[in-house]
Amino acid sequence: MTDDLQRTRTELILCIFLGWLGAHRFYARKYGTAIIYLLTMGVFCIGWIRDIIVLAKRYFSLKKGGSTVEVVVSEEAVAQAVAREMLANMGVSEPSEEWKAASRERQHLADEGREERKRRMAELGLDVAIFTDDMVREDVLSILDNFSPAWDVLRVSVDDAEIVGDFQNLTKTGKMPKNVFDGHYSIDGAPTVPNGPRDMVMVTVRYLKDASVNMADAHLWTNNICIGYSVRLVDGEYRITSITRNDLNTGVQDTLYLDNAPKERETAMAILNKEIRKSGGFANVPVAGVADCTW
Repeated sequence: MTDDLQRTRTELILCIFLGWLGAHRFYARKYGTAIIYLLTMGVFCIGWIRDIIVLAKRYFSLKKGGSTVEVVVSEEAVAQAVAREMLANMGVSEPSEEWKAASRERQHLADEGREERKRRMAELGLDVAIFTDDMVREDVLSILDNFSPAWDVLRVSVDDAEIVGDFQNLTKTGKMPKNVFDGHYSIDGAPTVPNGPRDMVMVTVRYLKDASVNMADAHLWTNNICIGYSVRLVDGEYRITSITRNDLNTGVQDTLYLDNAPKERETAMAILNKEIRKSGGFANVPVAGVADCTW
């Protein structure tokens, strides 16, 4: 069994049994999305199920390269077939019908919760239809391109982005909160070195009722270093209010910039983009476009 096949096999087993806790993503060193899975029950079980299918297809693809495997035509059949094979190899029986029913019930309740929050917002007059994945994607890419153009050194592709949006709960008095909708955007990229940590992007955007961005928090991972920054509205203009650097190898975290009321944004942007280039191994490459931020 090749290393890739073995890793994929292990990742799939973890995903099947503990995917709703993000265990398979922690194993793959996808720490950003792993934390999201841990806090949201596998992004409300949808991400968990998707990952089972994706890993199952990858497993069969790798296995087919080394031996003859029956072609499975549907994604559901792929997931079921590989799950049976993995469980058999481990000497473990398939999950019981009770376990499957409980899993379906968890997903059903999570779906109901999202729809209920959306319904309550609509009853208070919020135009829920304007909050879309396309809106989140456009705003996140604008934030990344305008505030941290150096993010292009990361080995990630926007084609691999995952977007999850959710409406917020009402206040304790039953009123509409200031931030009505959260959009989560994440990309798991390629390792910087073979079998090394993956480059990743994770951005959370919080929206006001008119679908304008109120605040955003971005985290960029490269070479096992996480660069985080926060964007807030200051005097009617979006500005960076904090920048942190977290070395995941040593556990050492540094605050590189902190100002809740910055008078200008060029200083913070220069610090941020220089650190991204440095962490990505491109310290001597000039950062283009920092002074031309228009967002």
